[in-house]
Amino acid sequence: LQRQARGLTLSGVWGEDRLLYTAACRRFGNWQNAVQSAGLEPKPRKRWSNQRVINELRGWYGRSKMSVRILDPLLVSAAKRLFGSLDTALEAAGLEPRYGQWSAQRVLEELQNRYVRGASVNEPTRRDRILVLAAKRLFGSWHHALRAAGISDKRKAK
Repeated sequence: LQRQARGLTLSGVWGEDRLLYTAACRRFGNWQNAVQSAGLEPKPRKRWSNQRVINELRGWYGRSKMSVRILDPLLVSAAKRLFGSLDTALEAAGLEPRYGQWSAQRVLEELQNRYVRGASVNEPTRRDRILVLAAKRLFGSWHHALRAAGISDKRKAK
């Protein structure tokens, strides 16, 4: 227990040795009691704040190419609770979502580019499935995304 508890956060122990974590909680009631019984000083829990979420996201962004959803589910949970969504928290931190995820800005730019190129924005095709899903997720509907892009009224004139 001492070896595992030293320097590891609660989620770190859970991720590395779930059997140890489960057994310790079963025996001592919770992880902090188990750490104290082992003669260790438990790490104080830090409360999540907007600024802490932003700092943690910036730190994650700079050191890892993996998804934050996989690396730190507690951070993702805090981001959703404090900002409403991970995308909103990333935006507040000045970061772009990774791995092909669509930000609101990216959706708007894509819609505007399609309109300028003369491509139809009235009825998205099957090939536009990912864009449509992102538009619905970020704006509530395809029509709301078009309105936010400033082309909802213009599309009727074409």
